[in-house]
Amino acid sequence: VGAPAKLMYTTLPPSTVTAGSTFSTFVVQVEDQFSNLISTGGVSIALALNTGSFGSGTTNTVTDPDGSSTFFDIVINNVGTYTMTANSLGLTPAGRVVTVVAATATNLTFVQQTPAVTNAGAVFSPVVTVKVTDQFNNPINNMPVIISLNGAGTLNGTLTRNTAATGIATFTGLSVPTPGTGYSLTAITTSPALSAT
Repeated sequence: VGAPAKLMYTTLPPSTVTAGSTFSTFVVQVEDQFSNLISTGGVSIALALNTGSFGSGTTNTVTDPDGSSTFFDIVINNVGTYTMTANSLGLTPAGRVVTVVAATATNLTFVQQTPAVTNAGAVFSPVVTVKVTDQFNNPINNMPVIISLNGAGTLNGTLTRNTAATGIATFTGLSVPTPGTGYSLTAITTSPALSAT
């Protein structure tokens, strides 16, 4: 067995995790250049991301007498693909690519409502847009959003649109053929059930 030379994940972090969820437990180990395990306690190990920040968790630890350090409470809240690196002074770091995906949709909001005044039969301009996000404000992709008119009139156009990667559903071509006042729109999703007016 040689001198301490590098860090290695002996139990890997998950490759994919949901935003706001705690990572499954993973282990970082001190090894020599030949990947032999080195029993050395008290070595400082710090986790870092190539971009962004951790939502919570103990990211700075020291090794146990067997040269290992266990991470059990790591959380990332923002979606994206990250390189998570375990670092220690004088040792080659260990890296792991982790993809964080959005949690369950919790928020539905109008980004752009209908114009306050428009002509009967005229296409709404600017176009109506609705955004769907999770509790951490991560956009929800490919979520069907249904839009309807509140009032006695008829809403013409394509009334169901899926959100884009930005979490935004764009409703082009909407119009109301009859004159009236007090019209408003309601947007809903069905799974989960969300609503905005």
